[in-house]
Amino acid sequence: MLALKDKRDIDVQDETALTQFEKFVVGPMDTVTKESGSRSRKNPYPTVIIDALDECCPANNWDSLIKSLERWPKNLKLIITSRYHHDLHERLGEVSHRIDLATGDDVSPESRDDIKVFFEAKFKEMRSRSDFKVFKLPQIWPAQSEIRRMVDYAAGLFIWADMAVSYLAPTEGDNAGYDPDQRLQNLLSDIGDEYHRGIEGADRVDILYARIIFEAFPRSIRNERVMARRTLATILLAKAPIREGDLIELMSTDKWNSHNTVMSTLLKLRSIIPSSGKALRVCHKSVSDFALSSDRISTALSRFVPDESERNSYIIDVEEENRQLALACLHLMQRKLSTSDLCKAFEFLAPSQSQPDGFSYARWKWLNHLQDADGVYHPILPNLKSLRGAIEVAYGRLERFTGELKIESNEAVALVETIHGGIELARRCIDAISQGENNREILQHELFECAKTLDIARGCFQIAAILRREVPNTPTIAADRFLRKKLAPSDQSKLDEECVPGTRIDILSKAMDWLKNPNSPNILWIVGAPGAGKSAIATTLVKNFSSEYICGKFFVKRDIGERRNPTSIWRTLAYELACSNAGMAGSMTEALSLKGPSDTRNQEDYRDLIIKATGIQQCPVVVVIDALDECVTDLENDKTIKKFLCTVADCATLSSSFKIVVASRDLAEIHQAFELSQASQVQVIRLSTGIEASADAISDMEVYFRSERAGLPSSWLKDNVIQQLAKHAGGSFIWAKMVAGLVKLKPNCHLEDILNGDANGSTEDVDLLYGKVLVEVLGQLSESERNISRSLLAAIVLAKSPLPRSFLELLPSNDEDSEKTHNFVEDVFNLKTLSSIIAVSEDEEQLVRIPHKSFTDFFLDLNRSSRAMKQLNILAHEHQAYLINDQADNGNLAIACLRWMNKDLVFNKYGIPTSHVLNEKNYQLDRTLVYACINWGNHLKNAPCNERFCARVRPILHTILQEKFLLWLEALSLAKAVPSAEVSLRAAMHLLEGYDSDLAELVYDALKFVEYFKYPITAAASHIYISALPFSPSKSRMFRNYAPQFPRLFCVASGRREDWNEAEVTGDGHDGDVRGVAFLRKGLTRRLASVSFDRTVRVWDSKTGEALAGPFLNEISLSSMAVSPDGKLIAGGDQSDYVDSNALSIWNSKTGARKLNLIDAHNDAIASVAFSPDGSRLVTGSWDKTVKVWDTTSGELCFKPLTGHTDEVNSVAFSPDGAFIVSGSDDFEIRIWDVTDGEPRQLQLSVGHNNCVLCLAFSADGRYLASGSLDNTIRLWDVKHSFAPTSFIDSGDSVNQFLSRRKARFWYQVTMTDLFTSGISKLVNCNNYAIQYMAIPTM
Repeated sequence: MLALKDKRDIDVQDETALTQFEKFVVGPMDTVTKESGSRSRKNPYPTVIIDALDECCPANNWDSLIKSLERWPKNLKLIITSRYHHDLHERLGEVSHRIDLATGDDVSPESRDDIKVFFEAKFKEMRSRSDFKVFKLPQIWPAQSEIRRMVDYAAGLFIWADMAVSYLAPTEGDNAGYDPDQRLQNLLSDIGDEYHRGIEGADRVDILYARIIFEAFPRSIRNERVMARRTLATILLAKAPIREGDLIELMSTDKWNSHNTVMSTLLKLRSIIPSSGKALRVCHKSVSDFALSSDRISTALSRFVPDESERNSYIIDVEEENRQLALACLHLMQRKLSTSDLCKAFEFLAPSQSQPDGFSYARWKWLNHLQDADGVYHPILPNLKSLRGAIEVAYGRLERFTGELKIESNEAVALVETIHGGIELARRCIDAISQGENNREILQHELFECAKTLDIARGCFQIAAILRREVPNTPTIAADRFLRKKLAPSDQSKLDEECVPGTRIDILSKAMDWLKNPNSPNILWIVGAPGAGKSAIATTLVKNFSSEYICGKFFVKRDIGERRNPTSIWRTLAYELACSNAGMAGSMTEALSLKGPSDTRNQEDYRDLIIKATGIQQCPVVVVIDALDECVTDLENDKTIKKFLCTVADCATLSSSFKIVVASRDLAEIHQAFELSQASQVQVIRLSTGIEASADAISDMEVYFRSERAGLPSSWLKDNVIQQLAKHAGGSFIWAKMVAGLVKLKPNCHLEDILNGDANGSTEDVDLLYGKVLVEVLGQLSESERNISRSLLAAIVLAKSPLPRSFLELLPSNDEDSEKTHNFVEDVFNLKTLSSIIAVSEDEEQLVRIPHKSFTDFFLDLNRSSRAMKQLNILAHEHQAYLINDQADNGNLAIACLRWMNKDLVFNKYGIPTSHVLNEKNYQLDRTLVYACINWGNHLKNAPCNERFCARVRPILHTILQEKFLLWLEALSLAKAVPSAEVSLRAAMHLLEGYDSDLAELVYDALKFVEYFKYPITAAASHIYISALPFSPSKSRMFRNYAPQFPRLFCVASGRREDWNEAEVTGDGHDGDVRGVAFLRKGLTRRLASVSFDRTVRVWDSKTGEALAGPFLNEISLSSMAVSPDGKLIAGGDQSDYVDSNALSIWNSKTGARKLNLIDAHNDAIASVAFSPDGSRLVTGSWDKTVKVWDTTSGELCFKPLTGHTDEVNSVAFSPDGAFIVSGSDDFEIRIWDVTDGEPRQLQLSVGHNNCVLCLAFSADGRYLASGSLDNTIRLWDVKHSFAPTSFIDSGDSVNQFLSRRKARFWYQVTMTDLFTSGISKLVNCNNYAIQYMAIPTM
């Protein structure tokens, strides 16, 4: 048991015999020896007996088993029985004592005597049977001489003696035609005949087996004999013992019931197949050895059936019988899943009905039998294995979900029909090959497609089943929404261009060969320099792979935030795979519905989600990750990237059904990740460039330059020009693309202008081309136009995500003439001018981005860009007209962001219908507005810190803070980016300090607003207006500025701070989790009581956090508490996890003196306590399912325990008038009890929660009862009208506690995910062993 404590040891079937031996034999015995010392003679050694060791399969862990026996501990005795085996003799001979049981001529007298005693005892027992006496045989039967003959013939073989007795014994219940004496004579005759033939002792049992089979099989009708033989063959060839009923099912067909044949054959074979009423199995392995050996059975049967042709009808053809058994299994499966009667099929699938073992056997073993049939089936076995896997997974999903779906479910019906079709196809393929049809490739294709179809049908069924449960009203439109919500994928809809047709043929072929080869490494790494064409190859591979395989993709883009984040890659790949295949979608939907990954940053969880879904797919799965190097920016300091690289590298050791293509630059960090993860088996395709460019790469360049994509004019298509360009490109497609773009800009340029030196497509060569394009495009413009163009290009490079053209028009450099600027932007970014550098999306947004990282690297590196300008003879003072000015350009972007915010921010932009919901809905947010709201501070942080820039940014920044601040937070809340507000505001403070103190103070006030209320704002955008603003300090600038705009704001009557400088009050003293808090009333409102798992009760000053009383010590942890209405008493209930005590204690709140200590007040933890309005009584609710009412003076029960709940009681409460008690339980019920006698006041509330009731509270006037539940709802009950249900609120999460204000008629809910959806003038938050008070509003 100690060895099994480790969860990893629970399932040990896949471990080697030696590993199991060390865990469960050696380890425990060593422990016993250490604990008990040397063993005395009175305590015998433990003994283990292993019988028939030779029957273990030698190919399955045999060597490991022998090693474990070689190391057998001395303090544990072992007895092994087996036939002679070479390994046992050679490896265990020196460490064991051998006893030989001789037979035949070497048989010992003792063995002969034992055989005689065995015969005499068995025959005596036989003669004493009542059914045997009807034969009126002699009193001594068999005669002593006959017994001696049998003893001599047995020659120590107990198996022969046992079979002889079984053959002679009558069959219980049916002795028709049975003559024991005749059988004895037959047996003696066979003995005599065998003596004459000189049969060896080891084979003497063969004749007896032959006689038993000969007499059991019908002699006159050959077909019946064949069926009897098939019955015996089925039992012998079965991979696991089967029952009589299962055998009958397997043997039957649509037109023939095998019952009579099976039962008759079993009756006649009962001497070798005893009828035990359970599983059918032969009595000894020698029966199988004989009956399945055609030579042995033919030789032995020749005495009874001389004719060879007739004798063959008795002989089992193992390969043919295995084929027939495989077909029988498939036929049985078809009958049980008949599409002609779907109602019966669904009844058969219902989880409540146990499945017949015959059907289960057929499901699991049909392919095993075909594997043991003729080798002619081997070419299609892999395809049949995939089909069987698909059928098994599909059937397993039907078993699980059919009970949840209606029979008329289209998806369920379709899946049953598809399974049925798959079974029929398997039968047809087997028959086709049996008949010699030479169309194996066609059959293989049909089987492959059928397995894929089954996966798809199963996936559709899974999705329907899950969504009918998760989204019962709109399952058909919710599948993609469900996956998006769970996986939060990045958009991968827009990919790079594919390879130009006719290029990269060899590389694409190698990649496809790698994917098709099951023995190839799991990871293919396509490595190349920038511009070598990796992305084009990756895009083409995605297209090629998707036609035959399940393919997912992730193309990293450094300029798109969601596509450069390593934590989004596995999530997105999971979504991509789900979109590409319904089977994957079904598996992932089910897995995510049960327990999705807990953290979107947990990369292993999402990787494992894919691996598990891949494991049940019959089609290989491949994912393509392009530009992985663009995630790797600071490997030493970024644990996230390191972790991701490890999760990729670890895939090298997983199943070959999941493969990964990685395309990237040749980075040492990626090499290192593969080495650390021991992923040595990685296949590499290297894209050589420069002087190492291959002939194929140069040939591909020629094809590119001649293609329509390059678009070179006819004058450039001469052979010698194309050859020079291709050779100079040196395998660099980015260089080739830049040449094509430059020629488009300047068609009359000369080849010599492009071919400079011998760089051959190197980085320097590409840089020079980038410089030429900049000079060609910008050099023709006026100085002002050039400055605008340069700033536009810089903004595109510096942007964290692609920006629309309309955004770029808001850059400060474009302020002079907006209409002129608009036209100029259209002209500058026209695809005919800078198409080799920038890309513009074709949708309405017209997003502008830099498609290739190499230009970004060039433009941001002043050394590289300046070097190129010098080579182009551009004077140093003119460089700034073409190149980036990092600070100025970041400043321009910051101002553009603020301008966009000022233009687009409006109240409730996305139409949130109610303030009662959290930010759970995925709104279609304006991506450009989100970018501006999140990133203006990042750009401002890198802007110039001088008066000139401050003067430019001040007006728009002042406008945003004075007019759009809350709207900005609203956008950040919905974008789940509230933390970015702090970054932005701190950047603004740093910029304004010493320049504009008044605006800096406004920024500071805004920063405090965000810091204090970031949690509720993050939870729900509505909390900006219903929580943060009303509870912000009355003298704060945010409140004074914005509160007048919302005249119906929630008003805080007392306890509100005036400014941000009031420190948070913390009562720090508990050493364990704080489990309950309550204010003391009646003049003690500054006092707050708390109970903790540290076994103490404490009282605090709520204004200062000072400890006023306590700690009041308790014996064990406290799980619940209440304060009496007069504030003088504190009651606490014990937690019983560690100590067998469930005490109820009452303390004096001032002195800490314990007034009552009721040991064993309940039989389990006391979950809730509550005082009556007059403080004379105390009610407790417990996990022991009872409610009790106590007298607070005497500690006596007021009446017997209140019973009726069928599960743990979580909450109890007195009504304000003290007339009745309510209790809520895990049984989903709320019960009402009369305070006078404890009797139920009425039946439990019938229309209520559908999960555990966790908390209860009355309104101050007693008119309403509120209940909160694990079903995420709050329900209101009208007390005055017999607790009629009035309304309910969807809280968004489990409601654990109510805190009610005594002078108001409303409640405040506390949920698990958001404590800030609660509100009193002082909300108590119990975390980190401390008490914190903060003013938080309600919804």
